[in-house]
Amino acid sequence: LRQVQLHGDAFDFHRILILGCMQSPKDGFSTLANAVGPEVFSQAFQPNSLCGMLSIPIAPVKTQVEAQMEFIQTAIAKRARSISTNSTHLDRIDGDELEDLETLALLWSVDTRDVRTLFVLALYELGKDELFNSHNIILLQQQLLDVERLVDDGIVIICQRLTHAVLDPRVNPPIRNVLSQLDADLVEWIRAQGSSSTENTTTIQLKQHIPPLSYTHSFLLQLLRLSTCSETKQSLHSLSVLTGIILNELGNTV
Repeated sequence: LRQVQLHGDAFDFHRILILGCMQSPKDGFSTLANAVGPEVFSQAFQPNSLCGMLSIPIAPVKTQVEAQMEFIQTAIAKRARSISTNSTHLDRIDGDELEDLETLALLWSVDTRDVRTLFVLALYELGKDELFNSHNIILLQQQLLDVERLVDDGIVIICQRLTHAVLDPRVNPPIRNVLSQLDADLVEWIRAQGSSSTENTTTIQLKQHIPPLSYTHSFLLQLLRLSTCSETKQSLHSLSVLTGIILNELGNTV
């Protein structure tokens, strides 16, 4: 056997390909090819591609960076869906569930805090709050997250839950008897936030499973403790008062 020297950049690029293929993209390799660059993607399958210089761009163009983030977000969404609330609880935000995605993110110069934050948000969007109920890991491990994004996008998720379930009399008839006790302006603000589509939310659609209001109230209180912005704190406080009134009036029926 002839000993050959591997080229560092080519080796890292092949690591990206392997990690990307592990995510089993639905469209085959097209999204991965867009994320790494179609030309260099095809070069990587040539003989001796590990030993030579690939035409890897020094700085990825904007569309390629966007493609990389889209690829990671899609992989996070798939990972979040695969986790069952019946069989596990999260002990760490940076646990084994995200090890390969965090490695891929580092190779693409993506902050691993973004990966973890998107993963946490995806789980909450899917209504998998139970994963966080036994351990206060969000508060205890907040240094591993982009807290500002978690709070801002978390508020959107909460408003979506309230809009599509709790505050909709067609879905939750008993709320008719409580609406008069709630701040009308706040209810309208919640509905506006919950009905709007923003670029900050993750790619998963809500409405697959909306957990009990008590879980949403608990999530709210965690975000209130995490928030450092006075205006955001006020919004969260108002939301917690509203959910508290509903819980007091309707109990476990919501």
